[in-house]
Amino acid sequence: MQQAKTKSKRARRKVENRTRKYQAQVMKLEALYNTMEDAYKRKGGNIIWEWTKLFFGICSIILSIFWLLQFFLVNLPVAIGQPAVVPLVNTFLMAVAPIPFLGPLFYGYGCSRRVSDVRH
Repeated sequence: MQQAKTKSKRARRKVENRTRKYQAQVMKLEALYNTMEDAYKRKGGNIIWEWTKLFFGICSIILSIFWLLQFFLVNLPVAIGQPAVVPLVNTFLMAVAPIPFLGPLFYGYGCSRRVSDVRH
């Protein structure tokens, strides 16, 4: 009988020790998480939003370069009476036209850039 009590006390102590260790680890993890969350909020940003802005920024730079090349290779020669060198943006827009909304999106972006450039 005494041995059974001793075994149950040992088992209970063992469980209590494991529980305390687990609680201590959970508290450390919560403290680290709170520290990370505070640092993240102070920096002020959502990483997905930042990557999305980077992606669209790169797309906008590429498209702006295409519009500049379009101006120098197509519009400028036509304005001085020469044939167009290569229909660069026209070819690009026709290539992306089969993808729904992508062709009109790029065309609209380019037209809005032209209108804003004319106003300034």
